[in-house]
Amino acid sequence: MNANLIVGSENDVADFKFDEIRFSSAVITKGSRGVSVFNNLEEKTLPAKEVEVVDATGAGDSFL
Repeated sequence: MNANLIVGSENDVADFKFDEIRFSSAVITKGSRGVSVFNNLEEKTLPAKEVEVVDATGAGDSFL
């Protein structure tokens, strides 16, 4: 399989079969620890913003 971009959580990525996937960029979400972005052999880690939790319903369903 070929893809320009893959996005997933650390748990999602653990199940990927990387010998079967070719991609140019990857975004790995790490919850309160932020996100790692991989592109052309470079890795950049960005922190998560601290926010006040009002309602955690659906908290893992979106990535902005």
